[in-house]
Amino acid sequence: LYKIFFYTIGWIFRLIDLGVPNEFKKNIYEIDYEKLKETNHKLIIFDYDNTLVPWHSENLSGEVVDFFVYLKNLGFDILIASNGRDSRFDSVKDIIKNIDIKIQTLSLKPLKYKIQKKIKSLGYEPVQCVLVGDQLFTDIVSGTYSGFYTIKVEPLSENEGKWTHFVRNFERLSLKMMRERPKINREE
Repeated sequence: LYKIFFYTIGWIFRLIDLGVPNEFKKNIYEIDYEKLKETNHKLIIFDYDNTLVPWHSENLSGEVVDFFVYLKNLGFDILIASNGRDSRFDSVKDIIKNIDIKIQTLSLKPLKYKIQKKIKSLGYEPVQCVLVGDQLFTDIVSGTYSGFYTIKVEPLSENEGKWTHFVRNFERLSLKMMRERPKINREE
């Protein structure tokens, strides 16, 4: 009976459960990075399109670059994990290299393998990582499946690919069915 349920509609509930982030924030600037540092998180993994820049934007804003410098000064390493190709980053490679930001292109999110391989090569355990992204069924599922602390931000732009736009309908539905995932505790 379990197998019948799981292989018919049960996987939908599992996917929705994996898509539950630890926190929801409006944007990357509202996250309490000092609290993340206090709880031994060392690597911040950002999605690129619609998390750091509007979809298909060619440049990182000065505000994002300054923000990366701030995070580096706090002691974080930063990884940009994108499903986009290497050529997607041609216009920003020099800026990213100058502030020692790592990039994982063709991440294959929501699959976890390429991101896990990358964090292992950087010397981190999953419990030391935070994944920040705008999509539940790619970014957040990948992060949860990998064992990262996950933070969902609102997309920077409504302009996005047709597939992403289609999947957003399922995101809205699943948001109504979500249970709350534990947040980081802070001693006060």
